Amino acid sequence: MDTNGTDETQPERPVGISTRLTLLFAVAGGAAVGNLYWAQPLLGNIGTSLGISTGLAGLLVTVTQIGYAVGILLVVPLGDVLNRRRLIPAIMLCSAVALAACALASIFRRG
Repeated sequence: MDTNGTDETQPERPVGISTRLTLLFAVAGGAAVGNLYWAQPLLGNIGTSLGISTGLAGLLVTVTQIGYAVGILLVVPLGDVLNRRRLIPAIMLCSAVALAACALASIFRRG
């Protein structure tokens, strides 16, 4: 008998995540990590447009990957100790500020 005094048993919920959700996470993770490499085939063009060597332009990909690794090492553990509902918007705000700074960098470079 259950707490309601009946003999009916509730069907058990499946444990784990569904195949569709697993596929969604795999695609999202692949897209996020794939963004680290978008500049690689463009390094020659990037170097030419910035007036630097292709080797020096290659630092773009290297620094991006280092930043990703540092983010994983420093930010991901914060999700275990801080409220994620506040952490995620704060990280998104920092990302938006960094993107705005990148967009404005060419203005200050010319000036």
